[in-house]
Amino acid sequence: IQTGEPDLAPRWKELWAGIAVIAVALFLIMGSEQNGYSVHWEPFRAKEFDAALGSAPLLVEFTADWCPNCKVLERTVLTSTNLEQWQKRYGLRMIKVDLSRNNIPGQALLERLGSASIPVVALFPAGEEKNRPLVLRDLFGKAALEEALRRITP
Repeated sequence: IQTGEPDLAPRWKELWAGIAVIAVALFLIMGSEQNGYSVHWEPFRAKEFDAALGSAPLLVEFTADWCPNCKVLERTVLTSTNLEQWQKRYGLRMIKVDLSRNNIPGQALLERLGSASIPVVALFPAGEEKNRPLVLRDLFGKAALEEALRRITP
């Protein structure tokens, strides 16, 4: 039996779908570290990297847009909050090696570190030990990175 009034069920479904989209967007925005911290990542350039070795402790992240484990590491360990604290505490320079596209010098450094896959974070100490980095591979926690930072800095 039709009463002549429009069926409101499709409109309620559209409304709930819209609310769901907004909720997901807010979740992503709120979880994306929009907290005012400013972490400065330097892009990897082989000559600049070689010149920087030994001058300060270096945290070198090897990552790529297509690497899901890299993204997990960035959202759990390499967060803006953690990185800013470590940057202040240990005087770190942070270098990002983006392997999203063909990056022959970055790939060569990764291979020199004994790795073929990512994620990798290499910690290069300042001073005479500059060529003896600590290398963290795959997924690891905040405590493991903190301990490695303590080992490479005085």
